[in-house]
Amino acid sequence: MRTLVVLACLALCAPAWGQQKPCTVQDYSDPAKAPDWRCPGPDEGILVPDIKFNPSLGVPAGSSVHLKGAKKPSLIGFDTVLLDRAKVTQLGLRIQGLRRLRWLERHKTAEVVKIERRYMSDRLTAQLKLEQSRVKVAVQQRDQARKERDRARAWYRSWSFGLVVGVVTTTAATIAIAYAAK
Repeated sequence: MRTLVVLACLALCAPAWGQQKPCTVQDYSDPAKAPDWRCPGPDEGILVPDIKFNPSLGVPAGSSVHLKGAKKPSLIGFDTVLLDRAKVTQLGLRIQGLRRLRWLERHKTAEVVKIERRYMSDRLTAQLKLEQSRVKVAVQQRDQARKERDRARAWYRSWSFGLVVGVVTTTAATIAIAYAAK
């Protein structure tokens, strides 16, 4: 009995094993992990619009048109579009190519933004250093000018200059008084 239950479970689960896993929207955030290109990417509905094109052969729903070796359309109520196998392969490859390009573009954009951010940071750091060096040079020039001004002004404030002026003034006053008294 146990063997029959196991065989029944295996027989019922066998069709599910043959099916592929369902496609889910892929995550493009990890650059190291390539997504499944057969499944749609994020926001793909916005990127790939629903294009109305003229197919090579359209069969209206419920029509009695049959091709050699073709079965009756299985989609009841919907128009059927018959495409060449090469056209279907080409369209599938284009969609997969678009998905690859979007994935690469997303990660390339992240790298470009990272490089631009580093460039702007380095540029602003260099400008800041330049302005700091300009301020430092301007302060040094101001201090040097003050020192030279103080040195140029200091000769008439010195003690020896006062002594010389005092001796000359006293001598001139003495001579003037002696001349006036005579």
